[in-house]
This record gives sequence, structure tokens and C-alpha cells, in this order.
Amino acid sequence: MLNPSKKRKLSPSTVAGMTMARRSGRTPATRTVATPALEGFLDGPGREGMCGGFKRTRRWRVTNGTKGVIIQKVTRTFTVERFDGTSRTWAAITGGAIDTYVTDPDSSVDATDAQYWELWRVREDGTVISNEDSFSLCSLIPTATTIANTTKGNFVVSGEAYFYPTATVTSDDLGFATGTVAAAGVLPSRASDPAGDLASNGLVASGAAVTYTVTSTWDSTTTGTVAPPGALSVIT
Repeated sequence: MLNPSKKRKLSPSTVAGMTMARRSGRTPATRTVATPALEGFLDGPGREGMCGGFKRTRRWRVTNGTKGVIIQKVTRTFTVERFDGTSRTWAAITGGAIDTYVTDPDSSVDATDAQYWELWRVREDGTVISNEDSFSLCSLIPTATTIANTTKGNFVVSGEAYFYPTATVTSDDLGFATGTVAAAGVLPSRASDPAGDLASNGLVASGAAVTYTVTSTWDSTTTGTVAPPGALSVIT
């Protein structure tokens, strides 16, 4: 037991340090971890063609990057009429009938793919594998040389994308596979909402959704045989 009559002496520097600590009320600094966020941007001016044809190429970027996946919901709406040369009238055409109408072997409409989900993988540094997001449509004409009095209408395609951080969950775990949806091309895709698989694998979106919409409008109506100015796609 200490003798209460013998008090311990503190050095001036120790006393000053204790006094400063009491006065400042400082707490240890905490490190803030930035939230990963998805961004999308256009790559170049794009192209316009005849009778609905166009292409816009976008790229992805994940700021404060970490490993994960980008999942985009794509919605495609066709409001198209076809010209009947016999009756000289216009009539609505939808789905598989549009695919059949476009006979050019180098063109593919996939008009029955009205809604689907596609996926990109993201590396730990935030770079995206196969980083291309193409919004496009081939010309809705029977052959490359037949344009006047073929089709008219509009096509709307929109995307809503989120980034999901994950170091272990794969596209297979989420029900995505290459070739499932033709309109998705080489990207892993699925035709149904992946919300259930995302939840069961514990994935939660980081940051806000990135949305993008393109509308193509055209009208090939003419009294002659030469493609009218209106046949050129107007992109908004």
C-alpha cells in the first residue's frame, strides 16, 4: 500500500499532455470506406441507318472499385407497321412476324426478346470484363436494297443497371448463361427477374441505378420507289 504522504510527482511534459487530452476531447480517427458506384457513358457518336436501324455503344466504369457484377434489365418495345403492296395499306406487325419479315442473313432482330437481364463481371480494381453495352437495331426491311414503302413506326430500348459487390458469387450462381437470350449476344443473360437469386446469395446493390433509353423513329411511306427522307432513323 502506498504511503499517502508520499505523492508521486509527474514531469511537466506528462502534465501538459494530460491537460491537452482533457481539453481537446479528441477521439481516434476512423477510416471511411468509399462506396463503389456504377457509371455508364457513351463511347463515340453512334450510327443511324434506315427504317429503325441504329447503334449506340456505351461503356461501364465502377468508381471506388471492387470485385462484383453489373446486372442490367433491358426492355425493348416495337411499335411497327408493315406496308402491304397489294392492298396499298399499312398493318401492325409484332414479335416473330418482324423476325420473319427481315430476311437479310446478316441481320437479326430478335423481336420476341422484349425483356431480359444481362451481366458483366467486374475485377477488383473496378475494370469491367467485355466492357461494351450495345443499344442497337438492324434496319426493319426485307432486304438491303428494299427501303421505300416497307415499314414505319418506332422502337424503344431502355436499360436499368446496378452494381453488386461480391468476391465469390458467379454468373452461374445467379442463373445467367451465354446464349440464353439471343438479343443479349455474347453476354451472360437470363429471361426472368434475378431478384430471388440475388437475395439467396446475399447480394445487395451498391449505389444508384444507371438508366439509359434510346428511341428510333422512322417512316418509309412514299409515292415513288426511292427511299424517302423519313426512312432515315431519327434517334432520341
